[in-house]
Amino acid sequence: MKKLLQYLLILTLFTPLFLDLHFFQPYVTSQYFYFFTFILLTLPLVFYFLAQTKNLWQNKYFLVLVSWFILQFVLALFSVDYNRSFWGDWQRMDGLFYYWPFLIFFIAILIAFKYKTAWQKLFFTQQLIFLATIIWAWGQKFSFWFMADDQAGRVYALIGNANFLAHYLLLAFYLSLFLFVSEHKYRYLHLAVAVFSVPIIYWTQSRGAWLALFVSLLFLALWQICQFIKTKNWRALKIASILVIFSFLSLYFISDQRHRRVTLDDATVETRLVAWDAAYQGFLDKPMLGWGRNNFQIVFNKYLDNKIYTGPGTPMWFDKAHNQYLDYLVETGMLGLIIYLLFLAWPFL
Repeated sequence: MKKLLQYLLILTLFTPLFLDLHFFQPYVTSQYFYFFTFILLTLPLVFYFLAQTKNLWQNKYFLVLVSWFILQFVLALFSVDYNRSFWGDWQRMDGLFYYWPFLIFFIAILIAFKYKTAWQKLFFTQQLIFLATIIWAWGQKFSFWFMADDQAGRVYALIGNANFLAHYLLLAFYLSLFLFVSEHKYRYLHLAVAVFSVPIIYWTQSRGAWLALFVSLLFLALWQICQFIKTKNWRALKIASILVIFSFLSLYFISDQRHRRVTLDDATVETRLVAWDAAYQGFLDKPMLGWGRNNFQIVFNKYLDNKIYTGPGTPMWFDKAHNQYLDYLVETGMLGLIIYLLFLAWPFL
């Protein structure tokens, strides 16, 4: 039965490749319903194994996640608009109602994947899915056959959002590097995913993802330098040198206008700074429990600054702060942000 649970979870990994244009907001809803369907199929198996598994409740990472999930529902009770916190909207589908399948997914992963061979199977499948996404994105960029489509020159594959694709492939890049170093099988596959994902991150024109790549490469280089100082292993120093070169090359090859617009006087940057200021003001109003999930638009309306209008085509309204940490701070307060940061930091503690 555990094998069946593993296969169902592996099938959920194909979500970014599933698209049905008959759905309303197809890039969001059709992929969510695909994921939702397979999570429903895992439910009987998850409950069966939960009844037999006692040590899961001793997993501290699991407890942090469950605490976060419970806290979200408690905070929603104090939300300014509970319906929006619970249901969200079709455009994002990030209301609390749509979060429980991800909790089940995480629990099922803890139950089904306990051995290295099972994880290897999961990672190999994920690498193939990354590769398929990369091929589709390259096809979009060069207008190949039915893949030819773009959003003002930005690639988005079947995910439908260039920024989401960029961050999805950041995960692909680093997972591939990890597998390339740690595994002896399929090394050419891992190398191909890592190498061919980088141009796509660039073609998405996502400044945040590209800067994240640059900064993370520098941190990796710093870590390798520390390894060299500690072990006197020249291999670590060579890797650090390569990482530094690639990180600065990533800045050198930024030649198009959108990537260069990272200054504070850029129109899109200015509008986000206005949104961040509104988020901060909203946090000061409700510092502990926040305004409730998906209620940032109420805060933004309250603290709307006319400086946001910089000319025709300027975004005049935001339902998100465009900063994950500020979103948590204003929507769930300091308490929600602490639990969120604890969840992210726990594997390193």
